[in-house]
Amino acid sequence: MEALNIKEIPMTDEQKQETKSLQDELRKDPVVVELFQRNKLDERYLNTSPWKIHAWRKSFEPCLHCTGLNQCKQRVKGYYDDLEDNGILQNVQT
Repeated sequence: MEALNIKEIPMTDEQKQETKSLQDELRKDPVVVELFQRNKLDERYLNTSPWKIHAWRKSFEPCLHCTGLNQCKQRVKGYYDDLEDNGILQNVQT
């Protein structure tokens, strides 16, 4: 079976612009910058997986205002999804 080349997925000009804007926004986001430093992620993922990073950022939002385990708003209380580079960018529960 042949690998899918993501670059071949057609996008409208509007979708391309939205993705470019998201990439720029993620590059400036201090939470995303800290994620990339902490997990030693390659910056190429901002170009190849911006929507995955955006989804992670949204899911991590409750942790930014954490007031303790009793008030945890995550799906699994006390845990959050993180992103790691294991050859591909993937979610891991921390």
